[in-house]
Amino acid sequence: LIVAQRNFTSQMFQLAQKLEDVHSDGILTSCWSRQGTEEYIVTAGLDNNMIVWQRDRSRAFVAERLLEGHIGPVACTKATPDGRYMVSASTDNLMKVWDPTTGEQFSSIQCEPMENSLAVLSPDGDLVITCSRHGKFLVFKMMTGERVYESEPTTRYYYSLDYSPDGKYIAVGSNEGIVYLYDTETYQLIGSGEGKPNLKYSIKTTCHTMSIRGLTFSCDSKLLFTGSEDKNVKVWEIGSFPDVVSSFYGHLSFVTDIAVSPNPDVFASASSDHTVKIWELAERRCIQTLADHISHVWSANFNHDGTRLLSVSDDESMNFYVAE
Repeated sequence: LIVAQRNFTSQMFQLAQKLEDVHSDGILTSCWSRQGTEEYIVTAGLDNNMIVWQRDRSRAFVAERLLEGHIGPVACTKATPDGRYMVSASTDNLMKVWDPTTGEQFSSIQCEPMENSLAVLSPDGDLVITCSRHGKFLVFKMMTGERVYESEPTTRYYYSLDYSPDGKYIAVGSNEGIVYLYDTETYQLIGSGEGKPNLKYSIKTTCHTMSIRGLTFSCDSKLLFTGSEDKNVKVWEIGSFPDVVSSFYGHLSFVTDIAVSPNPDVFASASSDHTVKIWELAERRCIQTLADHISHVWSANFNHDGTRLLSVSDDESMNFYVAE
C-alpha cells in the first residue's frame, strides 16, 4: 500500500520489488554499494549475517552472497563512496571491513563491550568511527584497526552517528535528545553548549525530548537531519547551528532512521509505526507515505542518484522502490 497526500512536482516512489523472509530474524540495517555502473545492496540484522544483493538480467535484486563472521546481531553497515569497502558493526564487539563484491574480509577491529553498536566511515574511507551507550566515541584506521582517538566516557548514551560528506564534522545523537557536533580536526568536545559555544570545535544543543535514533547530514554537508523517539524530525543548518530550520511531524511512533536524497529538497524517515515517509523540505510537508511493512522499519536508504529507495524491517522483508 502506498498512500500519497497529493501529487506534487517531486517524484513519487512506487514499490518495484518486495522480498520476504530474506533473513531468519529482523533486519536492522542496510546500505547501498556502487562500483562503476553496478549497484549492490547489503542487508544485515538479528541473525548475525549479512547478505549482498545484486540485480539479475531482469533487473530484480537477488541474493549474491552471504557474509558470515559475526557471532552477534549486526546493527550497522556502511559502504565507502567508491563502493570498494564496507564496514559492519555488531554487538559481538567487532567491526569488520569487507569487499562486498567478493566477500573478502580485510580486517576485524576489536572494540570494548557495547562500543560498536554504530559505525560510520570518513568520506575518504580511511577512518571508521564508532560510538556507544558508554557515552564515548572511538576513531580507528579502517584497514589496520589502529585506534587513533578515544573520547572520555560520559553518562550519556549515543544512539546515532554520522560523518559529514565534506569531512569537517562528526555528529552524534544521544539519549538526552541532544545532538553533539564535533570538528574532525580535534575530536574534542570543547564547547559546553552554555552561553555562546565555539562552532569551530564543538557544540551541543537540546533538540528533542527523547533519544535521537536517526541522524544524517545532507549530501552537501549544509544541513543536519535528526529523528527521535519523540516521533519528530528536525533539520538544522550547520552555518547557523544550533538553530532549527524546520520541524516535521507525522509519524505515530519512534523515528528510527533518516535518509537523504541527492535531490536537496527530498528526504525520507523510517519509523517503528511500520512506515517510511517522503518529505519535501521547501514546503515542509510529507508528500508520500510508504506503508508496505508490517513491523518496525529500522533502515531506509536512497541510492546514489536518489531514483531508488530501500527499506528493511523487523518483519524480515526488504522493499525496493523506484521514482516515477
